[in-house]
Amino acid sequence: MDFTPATSRPSRRLRRRLAVASAALLLASAPAFVAASSAGAANTAAESLDDHDDDKTTPGVRLISGSNRYATAIAAANAYVDNVSATGFVDTAIVVSGESIVDALAVAGLSAAKTAPILLTQSNRLPSAVASFLDDQFIAEVLVVGGTDAVSERVFEALEDVPSVDTVTRISGEDRYATAAAVADEIGADSEYCDTGQVGAVLVNGNSFVDAVSVAPLAYALQIPVLLTQAGELSSDAAGFLVDEEIEHVAIIGGTAAISEAVEEEVKSIVVGTTRIAGANR
Repeated sequence: MDFTPATSRPSRRLRRRLAVASAALLLASAPAFVAASSAGAANTAAESLDDHDDDKTTPGVRLISGSNRYATAIAAANAYVDNVSATGFVDTAIVVSGESIVDALAVAGLSAAKTAPILLTQSNRLPSAVASFLDDQFIAEVLVVGGTDAVSERVFEALEDVPSVDTVTRISGEDRYATAAAVADEIGADSEYCDTGQVGAVLVNGNSFVDAVSVAPLAYALQIPVLLTQAGELSSDAAGFLVDEEIEHVAIIGGTAAISEAVEEEVKSIVVGTTRIAGANR
């Protein structure tokens, strides 16, 4: 992976970004809920949905929180399982690093495709509460997203040791772009983009935290893959997926500073249609 987790305590700014990313991902995997962390998550989109008067009158909104990002993820995962259990069954979970935002931002579509909650782990230690959740919910399959720098072999083996778990599979690539493409391969290419009748995918700048967070609910709702690219050059991994899977429509997230017109033109040379989703600012 091209992200090396810090061995020291993350900066306050990084901790805030990680907490916001965690909340956004939890929103993606459990769209009926608002996830917030007492560790300091401050997602304005979620904030606008929260019932500040605590009068329980806001329909369809429920505050989910924990003592830290890992506990919040478990709380959201439990709510997700309860919600899905009314009509289906959950036996798969996705595990990503809670210390790196890189790999986690591409998993929203995978969560939808696999009907799987998203759990966070430390890079070198599996939180005991995560192991307990997996066993208590009879999770049989775990998908680990990210290389060994993000989720170590020690954590991988700890997941294998959970009594309920039958298989643990790592989905990763040489860098964030390859990992996103590997996740996209796992999702497949059979979901259409917004009733266009065209098989779709989302393209995001691999260095743009805010754009990747904002598109997670869309990717979940449509069950489509999120691909990452550089601002001025279409990543070879994204291009390869678009060609190999015969993607027909790509939603480009962000303005031309995030993904250039040159990249858009290259995408247009591969697919039938594109839609750029952008605003004056984030």
